[in-house]
Amino acid sequence: MSQVRVTPRQDGEQAPAELLAEMQGRRPNGERIGRDLHDVAGHALSSISLKAQVADKLLSKGRTAEAQAEVKALAQLSQQLLSEIRQTVSGIKHLSFSQEIAKNMAKLSEQGFHEVSDVDESSFTHLTPLQETQLSLIVKEATTNILRHSKGNQATLTLQCTNDMLTLVITDNGNSHCQTEGNGVQGIRERAELINATVEFQWGSPTVLTLQLPLLSKPDNNAQSTH
Repeated sequence: MSQVRVTPRQDGEQAPAELLAEMQGRRPNGERIGRDLHDVAGHALSSISLKAQVADKLLSKGRTAEAQAEVKALAQLSQQLLSEIRQTVSGIKHLSFSQEIAKNMAKLSEQGFHEVSDVDESSFTHLTPLQETQLSLIVKEATTNILRHSKGNQATLTLQCTNDMLTLVITDNGNSHCQTEGNGVQGIRERAELINATVEFQWGSPTVLTLQLPLLSKPDNNAQSTH
């Protein structure tokens, strides 16, 4: 019986799953993973897993020619995913959560809102770069929603960290009717899910966004990739 061989990776090459894990764990200067990477990788990794299972079943039945075709397709998918991950990461930058809060509160002030912020500065030290970036984008989207849809004139942002739980609350005194998953709401939910946070919306007057993020441990700033 002929055998199907899977060519090992050359030194220095990484499988897509390894590259994804490394990017999420490392802290290089510059670029971070975001929601786009989550979208790119999800479907492709599922397809790779499925094809690997199909190839294994074909081999067990002695259908080596068909198994070889599946292995080749699997290799092509892996290379395609690797390329897409690199392209996606090249366009994603690490955002400073503290700077984004200040920037977006200033935007509200410029548009005539009386803005109030109550921020526990120690909260920032507990966040990974991925969490910082996604929280920054959530604040940005929430600010955009207030400017576009709120008819109020006051907005508040509070950020507290107690008992290993970070809580972000954004409130405006308008009478918002953005009760659908449009208007950026779905994007906020997806970004929260990416960092294992929960988010709730209270519509009406006031409109309130409440996000809670469990902080299981303080990130290790000295963690480095072994690759």
